[in-house]
Amino acid sequence: MSDSKKILIIDGHGLAHRGFSAMGDRKINAPDGTPTNMIYVFMNMLYRVQKEYNPDCTVVAFDAGGKTFRHELLPNYKEGRVPLDDDFKIQLPILQDLLKFHGHKILARQCVEADDIIASFSKVAQAQGHKILILASDKDFFQLLNPDVKVLRTIKQGIKEAKLYDVEEFFSEFNFMPESFIDYLAIFGDKADNIPGVNGVGEKGAMKILTQFPTIEKIFENIESLDARSKKKFLAADLEKT
Repeated sequence: MSDSKKILIIDGHGLAHRGFSAMGDRKINAPDGTPTNMIYVFMNMLYRVQKEYNPDCTVVAFDAGGKTFRHELLPNYKEGRVPLDDDFKIQLPILQDLLKFHGHKILARQCVEADDIIASFSKVAQAQGHKILILASDKDFFQLLNPDVKVLRTIKQGIKEAKLYDVEEFFSEFNFMPESFIDYLAIFGDKADNIPGVNGVGEKGAMKILTQFPTIEKIFENIESLDARSKKKFLAADLEKT
């Protein structure tokens, strides 16, 4: 990988879940009865993105299971998530084999989330001079945005529509820089991961505060500058666990 390349990195589990949900009760089965609806939607989305963005190579990251360091920091992390459907679990290894057959690299490591694999791979690839496009539905990847990294986020319930984010597009929507997004999630919380955030501070409130003070550290350094209600909420929050 000595020459600069355009690398497509896919959040495999995220996109697979989105594809499975998009099909609803509609069933597609192989001749032997094996369900293939998630595989069908996933591969269609992959082909569509490859055709439009023409990456030089594609990498797909998957969760491999096991508790991560986040479970040690926050015991209730992801506790509220619905167990995987049996039809989904059957299709996952088949999808991975199909991706390998088409020459795509699969990345997975026990006790390491796909999000962290993607973040690490992106940093290494950037250091080697490559350009990155991350295909995902999870907004957490916004924190990786920079001049060499863009995020193509699937929107709405299905995966036919996606919005491309670069640093400029992100700033126009959130009014702060991508490096503050991790602070935004800590303040606003993340229901999908069972992260509580600051009680009583909503999405707009978090955005407004980060426009003034771009990190949680800066917020507490300037805590006396906040209005009385916001100050009380931040002082009552346990942000070390988020």
